[in-house]
Amino acid sequence: MSPDHSNPDIEKQSRELAQTFGWAYWLTAFWLFASVSYLPLKRLGAALVTPEKDALEAAAAFGDLLVEHFPVILAMVALYTARKLFVQFSRGEIFSPQNGVSLTKVGDWLILSAATALFLPIILAGSENGEAIDWAGSYFAIVMVLIGLAIRLFGRTFALAADIKADNDQMV
Repeated sequence: MSPDHSNPDIEKQSRELAQTFGWAYWLTAFWLFASVSYLPLKRLGAALVTPEKDALEAAAAFGDLLVEHFPVILAMVALYTARKLFVQFSRGEIFSPQNGVSLTKVGDWLILSAATALFLPIILAGSENGEAIDWAGSYFAIVMVLIGLAIRLFGRTFALAADIKADNDQMV
């Protein structure tokens, strides 16, 4: 949709959603750094400059931490992609094929994040002496896969409809 056919309510709500998603993204990034990765990163840095520390062990610990939080990192990419989409909406650029592609990508990232959350416990259990797998978060992950699939379908439909609209606009 061209900016001259914009809807002020949609633009305002999109701007608010873009801000909300931006805050969620940066708060999650801050949490990942401050509460999750700061000390392991500090240990890794110390191990790299101190000969009596084992840098390989510190690097492995930091790598394990990244793997454990990989679903969160992937969800952050979905948040960032959605924020960019809402910024486009807030500018009045609503009905475009690119926005359909962006919406599809949001669904893809959600699916990937949720699938990673589902399969990561299986992978980690195989490397941790056969400990029992905690399936407590699997319901949430399955719901997120389904939501991601729905968003992906809406995105593909949105892109197709925008292409058809663009073709019809050229005919008139």
